[in-house]
Formats: sequence, C-alpha cells, structure tokens
Amino acid sequence: MEHNENCENDADLHNNDKKDNFVKYKFNKTLLDFEVPAIVSRKLLSKILGGLISPRTIANWDCLGLAPKVKVRIGRNIGYTRNSVLEWLEDNLEVENA
Repeated sequence: MEHNENCENDADLHNNDKKDNFVKYKFNKTLLDFEVPAIVSRKLLSKILGGLISPRTIANWDCLGLAPKVKVRIGRNIGYTRNSVLEWLEDNLEVENA
C-alpha cells in the first residue's frame, strides 16, 4: 500500500474545521481515578469514550504517537496505564463552546 502524501494535509484540514468552537474540558481526575482500572485495554478505552473512538482507531493512533504514551503489553494484547490514559484524556478532551 502506497503512502498518501496528502494524508497529512487532509488531517490538518479536518482538525482545523470548527476547532475555534471547542475548549479544553476540565474534569475531576480524582473521581475518574477510582473508576479507571490500573491497566486499560484499547477496547475499554473505547468504552470509556462512549464508543466514539474504535479500538482499531486507537491502535492506529498508537502507531502515529497520538494515543496514551505509556503502553503495557501482555502477550499480543496492548493496554495503557491508568495515569497515561487520564493524562491523555486531559490533553485531548474538548467540548463545544456554546
């Protein structure tokens, strides 16, 4: 499969679309800390996000360096540490500014 050089340009256009209407979402990390297990699978991360992002997309983001930073591998399964997931959510979660 050939790399599409326009991929990055398309991604930039998509990311900038209505970006000004969104603001960082502040959540209580302490409350989430009790609900998120020590190791979070991609499938569970997808569920935490309400199914908005598929486990496959999270895997792709991982290859691009866009997923939570600290990975855990058990056999062929990949997960992320709780702190890494919470930091990633804090950095990436945005809500529309009404």
